[in-house]
Amino acid sequence: AGEKPDPRLGAIGKQRSENLSNGNHPELPGVSVSNLDAGSPLYGQVRGIQVTAVARDSEAYMQGLRVGDIITAVNRTPINNEEEFRKVLGKIKGGFALRIQRQDQVFYIVIQ
Repeated sequence: AGEKPDPRLGAIGKQRSENLSNGNHPELPGVSVSNLDAGSPLYGQVRGIQVTAVARDSEAYMQGLRVGDIITAVNRTPINNEEEFRKVLGKIKGGFALRIQRQDQVFYIVIQ
């Protein structure tokens, strides 16, 4: 007798997307991300995930994260997609650094 899946979450892939896009990740609240798809002008030029929304009252926003930024690494671990992002963040206890690419700039944002 296992637990029944929450019907609001749908398929596993959709569940991951909803959890991140609604800012529900406990380590990065208020931030929505998505995989770079073939329609993106950055597709094939950079590896990472794109920030699609940042709540203005979130720590990530206060540290400088903005819509359109590409998260390319977490604590120097390269990130290629949402699944890798979720796995890496899930293993972290405490603060972490996000490597960000914004246009031609590359910098780090520290989240405590």
